Amino acid sequence: MFLMWFDNDRKRSLGAKVAAAAERYQERFGSAPELVLLNPAQAGTEAAIAGIPVRTTPLVSLDHLYVGAEDADERDALNSAAA
Repeated sequence: MFLMWFDNDRKRSLGAKVAAAAERYQERFGSAPELVLLNPAQAGTEAAIAGIPVRTTPLVSLDHLYVGAEDADERDALNSAAA
């Protein structure tokens, strides 16, 4: 399950945005996110941001990010859509 987060504030770092989204995810779902999904143009070459592993996909719009944990069905859908 993922929480979608939008933040187009150019003054905030990507790390701060991911940390804020992760905090909200923890409040809402009671556990820490295991993954952050980002647009490749936004993520750069980072393997982890704010201590959370990064996966890039062009399906995520710029200034958006998804934090959460994926199940097998979500993983399969992401892999087939990105192919």
